[in-house]
Amino acid sequence: MAPVSLSQDYFSFFGIPRKLSVDTSDLQSRFYSLSRQFHPDRFARGTVADQQYALDATTLLNDAYRVLRDPIQRAEYLLAQEGFDIGEQRSKNVPPELLEEVFELNMLLEETPERDEVERPGRNSKPCRPKQTRNSRPCSNATTHPKTARFFKAFVAS
Repeated sequence: MAPVSLSQDYFSFFGIPRKLSVDTSDLQSRFYSLSRQFHPDRFARGTVADQQYALDATTLLNDAYRVLRDPIQRAEYLLAQEGFDIGEQRSKNVPPELLEEVFELNMLLEETPERDEVERPGRNSKPCRPKQTRNSRPCSNATTHPKTARFFKAFVAS
């Protein structure tokens, strides 16, 4: 087997141009082809060095495929390769006030009817009410709650 450099970037490893948009079907076919080429079982009778190379190549292949098939991870990878600090916010230290507000907004969104589920006033005499489901709870004062009133007004206006 002709050794492939394991220090090259993911795009070079797959033999595709370094750009944001990737043909995912081409990427997948290259992945399968390279998987067959580097599969460790093919080197079971080879030297220890060949077995280690196949294992390293397969690891790189799987990591590269995982990153390149996902548009967000691909963009982050490209930015990192170009030396840009992408400022990863992976911390789980989120202020409790923010979590509470997000939770309340999510609850409000769940309770807010879709536009086609609401009968419009003037078309018929029934009041405008959301479709009730088994898991929904009444939205008693969501529009008067200080944290959600602004959101609700903006949502209704759109």
